[in-house]
Amino acid sequence: MLQAQICNNHPNVETRLSCSRCNVAVCHQCFVHAPVGIRCLECAVVSKMPMFNVTSFIYIRVLISVSVISIFLGLFFGILFPLLYKLQIIFIASIIVCGYIVGELGSLISGKKVSTGLKIIVGLGFATCYLSAGIYNNLIFLVTFGNPFVLVTFLIATYVAVGRIR
Repeated sequence: MLQAQICNNHPNVETRLSCSRCNVAVCHQCFVHAPVGIRCLECAVVSKMPMFNVTSFIYIRVLISVSVISIFLGLFFGILFPLLYKLQIIFIASIIVCGYIVGELGSLISGKKVSTGLKIIVGLGFATCYLSAGIYNNLIFLVTFGNPFVLVTFLIATYVAVGRIR
């Protein structure tokens, strides 16, 4: 059985805990839970994981690239809308594919980083895709507005786009 030691930071506290890195005695008041065990305050330098470390440069880069691709994808969708709308299943699938493309592009441009801001940018990017398609072909707004199936499809496509940022 381990013998009681005196805490390094609190001389009047006995403990049986020690740092998993440097073996310094630590009490329940001054230890830190680390992914590899209990650490003292000096050894417990916990940094952010690289996939969650998103800089403002990455936000700007993703915003610009998703905006440009969304506009061009929306124009392409607006051109093909009369052909796609004839078969509803192809129309619905193409909306979801647009969401997937926008989300995957945002994920690749960010270097597979994860943050709430990136998810918002990608979600708004898909909305930009729909708006640019509607500006090019006004018939899209007339046909899709008030149609519950298309509304659910847009929500699914937005979920797919945002889900790519993970």
